[in-house]
Amino acid sequence: MTQMSLWGNIFIIYSAPLALFWFNVRKSSKLVIILISSAFLWLVAALLTAVVWVAVPPLKDDYWFALIASVLLQELFRYLWWRLLRRTEHDLSILSPDGDVVITREKLAMVSGLGYGLMSSTMMTCNLLDIMSGPGILAARGCTDHSHFTISSTTAAMIGLTHVFWGIIAFSGWDIRRARRGAWSSGDLRVLYVFFTHLFVSLLTLNNEHRGTCAGTMVPIALVMIASGIFAWFAAGVRFKRSE
Repeated sequence: MTQMSLWGNIFIIYSAPLALFWFNVRKSSKLVIILISSAFLWLVAALLTAVVWVAVPPLKDDYWFALIASVLLQELFRYLWWRLLRRTEHDLSILSPDGDVVITREKLAMVSGLGYGLMSSTMMTCNLLDIMSGPGILAARGCTDHSHFTISSTTAAMIGLTHVFWGIIAFSGWDIRRARRGAWSSGDLRVLYVFFTHLFVSLLTLNNEHRGTCAGTMVPIALVMIASGIFAWFAAGVRFKRSE
């Protein structure tokens, strides 16, 4: 591949996250810290997944086991991060102000999901970035007419953006559960939605290992991303205002 293709794939992966960062995060030092911290928690979850994978030798060749462990640990750390943020809400509010930036719970959820998504997308493609600028083209499994790098970059971009939506949905679900004091509520459904769609998307990536078609992997992931985006829109309480 050429340098142009390399940068094209990089922009596929990071265009949406960079736009979110530029318009919503960069003006607030608090949000930047939260973004970096959530990305670090994703790395910790990945490290623990690797430890579990190494600790169970018979399952080293079964990628589904590592994916399930990864999803469980990521969602566990997402929950622990939500608890930490709720405990420190007051402390965040009394820190030095960030100008005219208003930090809401919805924005904290979005930034936390963005940290998860950025690190997830980076780790999914970091092993490819080194060879993307080379002279050759690696055909994708299941769709040999397309570059493996482009397919991987597009998949990573969709999963990274979906992490933003999952963060908003999960945080709103735990907030509802906290308000209901243990009673079954719509918050539980939101949390379950995040967990099972995350697990579904992760397991879908195994389709490539079994010579499945690219469409069989990317179309369902795209549908989950769109559905999660709509869900997150309403979970965050965003509404269109009619001009008068």
